[in-house]
Amino acid sequence: MASKPTLKARGPLLALLAIGLSTLPLSEIAAKSLSDFGYGSERVDVEALLRELADQGKGAAERYAGLIRKLDDDRFDVREQATRELLALPVLDREALNRALEQLPLEAAMRIERALAAHDDNRTIDLYKAALGAINDQKMKGLFAPLIDALAPLGDKLDDTTLLGEARDAARNTISADELPAANAAMRNPSAMARIAALSARIGIGGPDLASDITPLLTDPVDEVKWQAARELARVSDRRALRPLAELLMSDDFKKRWRAHDELRRLTDMEFDYYAAADEEERAGPAAAWLEWVDGPGKTAPLEGAAPAGGEGAALFNGRNLDGWKEVHADPDAPPVQILPAWEVDGDRLTCPGITHGNLHSREFFENFELTLEYRLPMGDGLTDSGLGIFATRDGDDYLEVQLLHGNSGDLYRIGTIEMADSEGDPIGFRAAKLAESNEFEGAWNKLKVRAVRGSVEIWVNDLLQNTATGGPEEPRGIVFRNEGDRVEFRGIRLKKL
Repeated sequence: MASKPTLKARGPLLALLAIGLSTLPLSEIAAKSLSDFGYGSERVDVEALLRELADQGKGAAERYAGLIRKLDDDRFDVREQATRELLALPVLDREALNRALEQLPLEAAMRIERALAAHDDNRTIDLYKAALGAINDQKMKGLFAPLIDALAPLGDKLDDTTLLGEARDAARNTISADELPAANAAMRNPSAMARIAALSARIGIGGPDLASDITPLLTDPVDEVKWQAARELARVSDRRALRPLAELLMSDDFKKRWRAHDELRRLTDMEFDYYAAADEEERAGPAAAWLEWVDGPGKTAPLEGAAPAGGEGAALFNGRNLDGWKEVHADPDAPPVQILPAWEVDGDRLTCPGITHGNLHSREFFENFELTLEYRLPMGDGLTDSGLGIFATRDGDDYLEVQLLHGNSGDLYRIGTIEMADSEGDPIGFRAAKLAESNEFEGAWNKLKVRAVRGSVEIWVNDLLQNTATGGPEEPRGIVFRNEGDRVEFRGIRLKKL
């Protein structure tokens, strides 16, 4: 009997045969909850999954051998069932399966390749999110040690902010106060993901030794770990946070640079002309100045108090001029005589006289925040038009506009190439209409609240939720006050960082 072709002999037939091979749709394993992976969400199920995630499939050699034999069985239904079982495994021992590929006949090899392709990084991350979500929903105390073991294989995979947040929350939800030694030990784990989770758990326990316990992480080689530790010390104005924050000013990650500089400014009330969005060469001088100050005068200089919690936020304008803002005119090449001031500041009030066009862009970027203000749209021969832009890019060309137009305030407009979804989850093409009838007062002062957290935004007009959007940038972006050529007034403009 002729032998079956091996993987090496398959040549260009692989793609053609793959079309005819009976397969499971990948959507069956693209899960959002544990039930989609074939797991229950009870504690015993989660514990079993954590053990498998920690093991990464390497302890199931006998099971793999049996499945591999079945993949080459003469009976089609046996091969199909083995394929289903392989696809249903939470994680795969990729090394073992890749070794088997070279020894298997063509169809069996294709089935393994399909399983390897299905178990890509996205599926693995979805599985972790499902497990962590179940832990957080039920606050499963006592699972801290197996949780850290399960997170360790993720190593330095910290790009998914949702996964990172779920891991930190899960660590806090699983640890108990008497497990403090375990938290301290886990902060020395070789895996950055495990160290960050352990740090979160240690912060949750608190206590007088917290600062000294997390100090070793201030020199961590992974910027995210260093930032998390430095931020915690900065919150209580601990001087040990200064050097790691200054070192992060030259990070390759813009968000890390911006956050570190924001903390340094809060603690010291100094700038050194540092600009987080500048290129590496432009940042080098100010960053070096920061380090020199930290190692010199910063050792004894007074620091600001602990980071405020809650409150009404800080004023966005100084009440005297437009320092910290820049006017972007419709025609920047026009002769100076034609470029008139498009905005005026007088105490608590910001006014657009409507004499000439020109938007007002913030020089500072903001990430998670709540912006509150009052606006007045004077009624004349026609409707007064204005707007507030959020998530603005550095050049100011792309952002989400909150419409300010009597009867339509709260509508959202997509300016430039920003990609976001409306309240129904559909992409915003141009406009996303507000959710309710207008509750504005004509020609009078009206309240606006914009709450932006992790790329999602809520728009409130006179304490009524008028719009929501999701999927926006999860990084610091600018704010824009739009000038449509009409007179408009703002007052009480305050921003609270969340």
